Amino acid sequence: MFDVNEFFRSLNTQWLGRHFWYFKELDSTNGYVKSKKKAETAHGLTCIADSQRQGRGLYGKTWETQPAANLTFTVVFKPALNNCLQTLNLMSALSVSEVLQQQTGLNFSLKWPNDVYYGNRKIGGLLTETSFTGPNLDRILLGIGLNINQREFNGELHDKACSLSLITDKDGFCREDLLAHILNQIEHNYQQWENNDQLLIRGINRKLIGYGKWVRLQVDGVHSKEPSKLLGVNSSGFLHVLNNEDELKIFTHEEVRIHHAD
Repeated sequence: MFDVNEFFRSLNTQWLGRHFWYFKELDSTNGYVKSKKKAETAHGLTCIADSQRQGRGLYGKTWETQPAANLTFTVVFKPALNNCLQTLNLMSALSVSEVLQQQTGLNFSLKWPNDVYYGNRKIGGLLTETSFTGPNLDRILLGIGLNINQREFNGELHDKACSLSLITDKDGFCREDLLAHILNQIEHNYQQWENNDQLLIRGINRKLIGYGKWVRLQVDGVHSKEPSKLLGVNSSGFLHVLNNEDELKIFTHEEVRIHHAD
């Protein structure tokens, strides 16, 4: 069971995670927070469940997690501006990768548009959902699933997923301490995000799998025949690539997936 008191002992934020909801089990932390009225969900609210029955990922995929072994949580943001929302997702993924690297000494990378990888295996994923009233942004729900102490993955995940415990061959990582450090890092990087700091974009690009290399794109489900050079993301979080005819193409995260070139 998650120890809330131990979590708060490691939390050094000003606002992120100071409103904290813990549940032993939920269908989905994003779904639960979404069901609450805007006034009930403060900026920086963090909701965590030891077990998610219906965790979700991008493209409608389910997020399977062993109870009380991993981190599955949602953070609420209410920024003053509604631009650069895609970079908020990437900033948070970068923050996760930075904390994992600090804790293990290993190198973690970002897979466009919302995954954290170790080598060729996924260790975490993020799902961003937004709520608007007309043109005005009400709130952003950022769901994060991170594999910590789980040692076995079934089915197709057997060769695709990993956890901190598996890659370090160590048991019993402190989830409370890890979550606190992740929120500490997100709050630190959030200031850069608010200021549209180019250092943040450079940091994201350095971690992006395929950055500066020739890759193959899958656009709206169609695989490209020719490779493209991945130039990284811009300050709006849009993906820039250069095709073999030196034409610049710009994509949003809904349109494109990246694969290694043959």
